[in-house]
Amino acid sequence: MKVVIRKDAMASIKLRAAALLSIATLSLTACGSSTDTAAEANADDAKKVSFTDNDGEKNVSVPATSIVATDNRTFETLDSWGIKLSAAAVTLMPDTISYTKDKDILDLGSHKEPNLESVVTVDPDLIINGQRYAQYADKFKELAPEATIVSLDPRDGEPLDAELERQVTTMGEIFAKQDEAKSLLTSSKQPKSASRLPTTPMTPSWAWSLRGRAWLLSAEDRTHRWPNV
Repeated sequence: MKVVIRKDAMASIKLRAAALLSIATLSLTACGSSTDTAAEANADDAKKVSFTDNDGEKNVSVPATSIVATDNRTFETLDSWGIKLSAAAVTLMPDTISYTKDKDILDLGSHKEPNLESVVTVDPDLIINGQRYAQYADKFKELAPEATIVSLDPRDGEPLDAELERQVTTMGEIFAKQDEAKSLLTSSKQPKSASRLPTTPMTPSWAWSLRGRAWLLSAEDRTHRWPNV
């Protein structure tokens, strides 16, 4: 049996096909537009913070996605602020710091025998470097060229307390913890009873935290004694 399709029916079929094709095209365009908008929104979410450290003015994208900490003056502060680390000099930390119990943190080891090359496995975008690890800054730049390396060791000729206050303030800016940094510094300046302070030379690197102005000294200042505040 031969089927005959009338011209007007054929024209109707063509019109419907064209309409469906137009709808499909518009849908794909809308989908692509939505994807582009989402990508732009994500790009806007990645903000930059400018700060000045020992090397000059730097920028870092925030929030950082992979953070490395090797400056043992900063460990307890970062821990108290709830900063998640991907790698750190965990070997240098006292067991009172929660990072020592976090198995997901890559231990870079002691400054005497560091495992620097392993830092590439965490692809860091921010490295808080200094003190015992300060000598390895150039190596970190080589291993993690895309990372922002922060150097806030006390500068020669500058008051030690002011320099370490600078460190806390700058970290507060980097991690959006300005209020916490201000609170920490305010607490450090509150008068403390001299009887509550140890009189032996301080040796632990973590003793500077939240114990009056004495917290401004660290393990590198082993000849210092706790000041009377």
